[in-house]
Order: sequence, then C-alpha cells, then structure tokens
Amino acid sequence: MSGFVTFEQLHDWIGHAKYPDLDDARAMADELLRLRELIEEFTDSGDCWFDHNGNCQAHGFFGLEPGELCPHAEAKQLLAEWKEGER
Repeated sequence: MSGFVTFEQLHDWIGHAKYPDLDDARAMADELLRLRELIEEFTDSGDCWFDHNGNCQAHGFFGLEPGELCPHAEAKQLLAEWKEGER
C-alpha cells in the first residue's frame, strides 16, 4: 500500500465520512483535494538548472543548501508519488 492517500480514496472518504463531524470531515478532505490540485497547477513542469553556486536559475530559488531540492523539483516528486499510488 502506498504511503499516500489517492484521489479516489479521498473522494470515497468524503462520501462516507462520519467522524468527527460529517461536514468538517468533508471540508477537510475537499481542502486537501484542492491543495493537491493547486500544487499540480503551480508546479513548473520544466527541469531545474543550477548555476555554479547551486541556485536554481530555472525557478528563481537561491540559497539552496548542497543537495537541497528546488521546491519545484520536490513538488514534481510528490506529484509523481501521488500518481504512482493511484495505480
């Protein structure tokens, strides 16, 4: 089993949520779905490219520590893991 909840599982959970409060549970699940959609919408599909200082020039992230991912690369990995978990 994947470490992530799939979109299908979230939609199913929204339809059957009873705890703690049906309306609160649905609102929380709807918010999680919307956040996932926003991550997908705002994540640049382009690859990172780094200058000699390790700054991601493609996405404008400067001051990254050695080995630290650009937030776009991290979001792309997360999206890929979510999609893999839905298979």
